[in-house]
Amino acid sequence: MSQFPPLPKDAVPSSYDLRLDLDVVAGSFTGTVAVKVELLKNSRFIVLNGLGLSVDRDASSFTPRESCVVVLNGGDLAENSTVSSSDTCEPSEVKVIAIKYYEEKISLEFGSYLPKGEGVLNLSFNGVISEESKGLFVCCGDNKKMCARRCFPCWDEPVYKAKFKVTMHVPSEYVALSNMPVAEEEVNGNGKILSYQESPNMATYLVLLFVGPEPDSEFIRMRDAMQRALFSPLGIGGTNKTEILLGDVVVNRETEAVSVVGIEDDELYLFSIDEAKKQTLRKEEVVVVSRHFFHGQPVCLVTDEAKLGIICGIDTKVDLAILDGKTIARRDIGTDSLERNRRFFVGDTVVRGSWFGTVQGVELKMKIHQENGFTVPAYQVDPESYEPIFKNAAESYLNEPYYVRQEVIDLESNEDPVRGTVIKHWVDRLEVDWFHCSSSREEKKPAKNIFYQLVKRIHDPRSSRAFWYLGSRCIFEGIEFVIAGVRSMVKVKWQGGSVEEINSTELVESKEFFVGQFVAKKEEKGVGFVRFVVDGIAWVKWVEEEKPELVHTSELQPHPEYRFQISDCVAEKVGSRARGFIVGMENGKIEVEWCLNKTITVVQPEEITRLCCFFGEDSSEEDEDEEGSSDDTLPPFLRGPVAISSSGSFPLELASSASDDDD
Repeated sequence: MSQFPPLPKDAVPSSYDLRLDLDVVAGSFTGTVAVKVELLKNSRFIVLNGLGLSVDRDASSFTPRESCVVVLNGGDLAENSTVSSSDTCEPSEVKVIAIKYYEEKISLEFGSYLPKGEGVLNLSFNGVISEESKGLFVCCGDNKKMCARRCFPCWDEPVYKAKFKVTMHVPSEYVALSNMPVAEEEVNGNGKILSYQESPNMATYLVLLFVGPEPDSEFIRMRDAMQRALFSPLGIGGTNKTEILLGDVVVNRETEAVSVVGIEDDELYLFSIDEAKKQTLRKEEVVVVSRHFFHGQPVCLVTDEAKLGIICGIDTKVDLAILDGKTIARRDIGTDSLERNRRFFVGDTVVRGSWFGTVQGVELKMKIHQENGFTVPAYQVDPESYEPIFKNAAESYLNEPYYVRQEVIDLESNEDPVRGTVIKHWVDRLEVDWFHCSSSREEKKPAKNIFYQLVKRIHDPRSSRAFWYLGSRCIFEGIEFVIAGVRSMVKVKWQGGSVEEINSTELVESKEFFVGQFVAKKEEKGVGFVRFVVDGIAWVKWVEEEKPELVHTSELQPHPEYRFQISDCVAEKVGSRARGFIVGMENGKIEVEWCLNKTITVVQPEEITRLCCFFGEDSSEEDEDEEGSSDDTLPPFLRGPVAISSSGSFPLELASSASDDDD
């Protein structure tokens, strides 16, 4: 990843028509590129990437899709002002009048303002073939080196996806290869012109170009792997990762209805925030606007399953609606501003004294006002005998009763079911799985079923900023709302070490080994950690060896003892036996944020033991005798709505702004 600031977000490319003429003997090349671009505002400037390239100012221009007569008021044009147009004029090109090169960028200044909308950017450029390449012209997909900007002007950042149509003029005796098969070949004197089929949408770091006496073996391997993905029936990636997934938040293209993708009877449906019934999922009618992830989750790009990373930050914005979910009251609210609408959730991490545990069940108390005018006191209310009435399908699918003003039906009434409204409710007792004591001396384990006042919830980075779902209830500025829209940007630490903020919809969970993970060879001893993984090949640094080794991932397994992941809860094996959460893994060492004082220290893997994990693996593979092993590895949204208690099933309680106290 470049160390320079990213490109301005005011122009988006959709396709490149690229031609390169290479003089390999002279060590130079010339080229032209026509880029279809959408300008997001009126501007006199377009900025894109380029390194070691020289653009011919006189041969470069921009042609808007529609003809425009630009009128300036005092020499200026507001960003969102309207540009007058003429239906009688043909689209006319606007010439480049100045070019500035800086920070691996090319800034183009035009003779007049370019109107907001689509158009074609035409550039003529030249460059020098590196002496280190020994007569070869190579552009390999390498996101760390950003090779594409060395070969042609482009938007060389992973967020920009486009189609590529490549033509190369090369010496006859040379081999020329690209991502796609050759569509047409023409002999031209001592050279040949090769035109390749247009590629699917992809980022520039996936563009592959090779010209030389004979193909490089590494390039052939990369090209073949890329083509296997490109020609897969499911598109780039070769898996169902381009499909709509369970838990995705989607918007209908026409009606703009917001829904969450849920499952019933092994079929995916849409559960809308403003409709009472679920809808059949028709993938062509919706677009994904948000995908749910957790800190420390291994991921890869939807368009490139070989590009691996770890979620290291989540920034979620939500829209808030009143009771029925139809009327939006607040938009783009950061989740840091929201309050939890109940004191405890299943999966919360809690402490009592020196003991540490997780909440397995929540028991409620509530007061109900019936439609006949009678108010039922809390001691007479059995939450299990009341059926909640949800206002919309998304809330119903999430199934998180109860909240103030929610309507309920008394299922145990003698005659017709009596309707009522919740006017107050609170947490009463918790069921807690206690599984670790930090004290070295003997200390009695707390009761499994315990009053909520006797325990304390501690910060858990596993769910920080990732807690909020479509249909959830929350408290904002003292008022209770339902979440009616979700959009998430996530920070990903790629295995090359760079960190990128990216839309959550561009990622899916990865099952590959991830950077920093401790591994062992199958049927062998030894400890190693992964440095990176490419196309099924892992570079592993073994603790007992000086040099790293390239190993096919089929030969590896997670290390049976050091099965650590980012976000796992761990404890010191000796000393204070303090507890914390893993926040980083690198070079065979582990970063732990300690619960007591929030400090972060680096420890060796043999110094800690894992207490519990949050997601990502089958706990049946764990040693059954390992302290703190847990089979509850799914996030709350996928675990289901009911917390199981030793005394029965308790619906998850949704707190209001009312205080938690007895009637």
